[in-house]
Amino acid sequence: MAKVQILQSVSGAHFSWLPGNVVDMPDAEAEKWADGDRGVLASDDAIVHQTYDPDALVVAEVLIPDLGSDPDLEPHGQLAPKTDPDNSDDADSEPKRNASRGAWVEFAQSKGATDEDIAELTRDELVEKYATPVEGD
Repeated sequence: MAKVQILQSVSGAHFSWLPGNVVDMPDAEAEKWADGDRGVLASDDAIVHQTYDPDALVVAEVLIPDLGSDPDLEPHGQLAPKTDPDNSDDADSEPKRNASRGAWVEFAQSKGATDEDIAELTRDELVEKYATPVEGD
């Protein structure tokens, strides 16, 4: 077995190595990885971060702090619902000014614009024409 110090971030289906990690691996694998670009041979006394095993599944342990009973915080193990960044839940609500052209086309159409009215307009022109004026504009 040889120790290889990783120089570039590298990951695969069953491993993830960061620059500086030292990986203990068979000599044949060490010859491949210690190419001076991806890694270099490490000294015998280097601290090993991971042992190379192509058949083992590496599972990261993630520690989640106890968030207490605050009702505004997400419960452990649940993801926040995905939202459309271009628009809100209400189809007739005005998109953000940096939303996609498609979101602004839908909004303009909800305000009565026809395909002819908006066909040649860019997103910025749609925003200028259909957005609610902001104070100072």
